[in-house]
Amino acid sequence: MLQKQLLLCAFMLVATATSAQKQTLSEGLRPLAFTLGNWEFTWHHLDPQTRKYVDDGKAYSSVTLIHNGLTYADEFYKKNKDGSEIRGTTFRGYDPASKKLKLMWLVAGNLSYSTASGSKEGDNIVLYFDEEQNDQYGNYRVRITFYNITSNSYEWKQDFIYKDGTVVEKTMFYEAKRIDSWKQ
Repeated sequence: MLQKQLLLCAFMLVATATSAQKQTLSEGLRPLAFTLGNWEFTWHHLDPQTRKYVDDGKAYSSVTLIHNGLTYADEFYKKNKDGSEIRGTTFRGYDPASKKLKLMWLVAGNLSYSTASGSKEGDNIVLYFDEEQNDQYGNYRVRITFYNITSNSYEWKQDFIYKDGTVVEKTMFYEAKRIDSWKQ
């Protein structure tokens, strides 16, 4: 727990860097500029038992600049088909020391969070979650990719990369479409 608290503090220090670093940080964040604005997502996930995709409906987010332009904040909302809701915030920053994009996903209500880092790879943004996960198939890392990026749309996918080299692609994915605004 202390390690996670220290990581949170370190992330916030990067996000509130000195003005001398502001230009470097702003330039480092440029690959994520396409995410600014309001978005509607058509969401899907891979059912682990049937290995078939399930339509999860719509989700919405609003991405703004905070910390004097050094961090992107993404307010996220999704209403599940069973009536339950998922709310969260993603902070996206840039660490000039490692030259990596940094992401922190906070889930509302239970105060859990995950962190990831990565970079632009060709036309895509690729990030790897820092903590290893496990399921009935073994230990894996989560890779997320933003791809097919245009000014008004993009796609996002989550892949599992197992220690034995097996990759399960698109365990979750969505298509994002820019919208004017959204209401919960």
